[in-house]
Amino acid sequence: MPHTLIFLLRGDTMLYRVGNVADALSLDGIVPDDVHNDIVRGLSILDDEYGANRNCSTDGGYALIAQTREDVCQALRIIGERPYEWVIKLGASGWTSTLFLLGDDFAVVLYAPESAMPIEMLNKLEVK
Repeated sequence: MPHTLIFLLRGDTMLYRVGNVADALSLDGIVPDDVHNDIVRGLSILDDEYGANRNCSTDGGYALIAQTREDVCQALRIIGERPYEWVIKLGASGWTSTLFLLGDDFAVVLYAPESAMPIEMLNKLEVK
């Protein structure tokens, strides 16, 4: 099975790109449990619909996990000038989940601490 867990390094930032459940499991302990569970749940859907061995860059989508404001900026540069569908606060962890629909069959979900998110995105925050 191809691995889709990718560390995107730029300067002092590290952004994780995760495309399937197998790779998401390696994030255990890196993000809070409720965030980890949400990532696994979302990627399970993509694995079921598009296959765990898919090319996550073209089939279905992937999750980006940012831990700092710089990581979020890098993620938003990767996603481009695209509108987001929603920003949700994940439980009591202080983390958010932001959905970007980039096509009919392609989505990116950005996970990041609230403290790292741009204020204009937090203004639309929903509590899950």
